[in-house]
Parts: sequence; structure tokens; C-alpha cells
Amino acid sequence: MACETCGDMGRVRSPEGSYRDCVCVVRRRAEERAREMRRMSGIPDEVFSRLTFASFHPEQAVRARTDVAAIKGVCEAYAEQPAGWLVLMGPVGVGKSHLAYAIAGEALRRGTPVFAANVSAMLAMIRQGYGDGQQLTAEQRMERLRGVELLVMDDWGMERATDWADETLFGVLDTRYLTQRPTVVTTNLPLLALANKGDRLASRLTDRRLSQVLVLNAGDYRQVG
Repeated sequence: MACETCGDMGRVRSPEGSYRDCVCVVRRRAEERAREMRRMSGIPDEVFSRLTFASFHPEQAVRARTDVAAIKGVCEAYAEQPAGWLVLMGPVGVGKSHLAYAIAGEALRRGTPVFAANVSAMLAMIRQGYGDGQQLTAEQRMERLRGVELLVMDDWGMERATDWADETLFGVLDTRYLTQRPTVVTTNLPLLALANKGDRLASRLTDRRLSQVLVLNAGDYRQVG
């Protein structure tokens, strides 16, 4: 069916007489960006089907020292309208990754371009360059990560520490920090302690002007079954 606005011409004339892309063209570009970022992340659809808000059950919290239901609510609200940065911090097994991928999955269902991956996998994707057939250089891949509408980075701090990894992550996140692009990060590192010691990424992740840090304590959440 032809576009009712432009008749599939792709351009429309403004009241001032200039021409601009039709909304149908803008929408198709956004859909293509979403597909491209989805391919780049390499996360199976099964992950987004399994790790949802519906399957995250705060009542399964054990020895709760934080309000898990409230944290889930903040994540759900963020998924509806991503803005700023959201950092989920806590030890292994408390539900950080589940909530992060639930946010990514909800954004994907809304048609938002998202890149979601474990940080180590993200770095490996950048390093591949032309290796996977997408014909993108490492710099082009980084540029897409800098500009994607929503970036979800799981397990920051678990990647192998190298100068290249540190500079690459800083190059991506510093640009997103300056442009205030919506970003979700999970980590089990003590961010405040690192920021106080001068760690560049930690200082950005804990900047209250942009970032909201949610702490899930040990034993807060257990997936049954």
C-alpha cells in the first residue's frame, strides 16, 4: 500500500517550500537500524523471550535488604521511556542481567534500535572488523554503539582488562555521556569506591546529573526452577 503522505515518493514539501524526508522514510530507516543493531548484538531471541518483566518475581527475594519490587518498577518505567543512564549494581545472581535484558526486550518490541550484550561480547564484536560479513570496520561499529538509541551493557568489569578494552569502552561511553544517550549498565564492581579513586568510567556511571544507580544486595533475588 502506497504511503498516504508522500505516495511512496519519499519526500514531502513543507509549508515554507523546502523538501524533507517523509515519515515513512524516517520509519524505515529506524526499522533498518533496529535490525542492524539486533544482528550486531547476536543475542538469541530466546533470551528476550525468557528474561522479561513478567518472569521477574520480586516475591522470590530472599534475605531482602532492598525493595526489589520498587527496583523492578523503576526498570519498567525506564523501558517505557528510556532517558539518561541506569546502572544496576550488585553481586552475581541478584537479577541485574534479567532486568537489563527485560528493558532491552521491551524497547525492541516498541521498535527502538537497541544494542544489548555482555561487555566482553561487545568488545569481541568491535574487534572483528570485517570478520562477520557485515563489512563494517571497528570504528564504524563503535560509531553505531555511540549513536544507537539504547545501549545495554551487561557485566561491565568482567571483561579482560587491557589498554585497548579500557580505551574502547571509554570511547563509546564518553560520547554517550556527552550526548546523554540512554544507556543501561550492569556491574558487580564497587562503583563509588572506583569513582573516588579517579576511575574515568566509574565517575561517569555514578554522575547523578545523568545516571541513576540501583543497588541489588546479595540474596535479593533467586530465580526458581
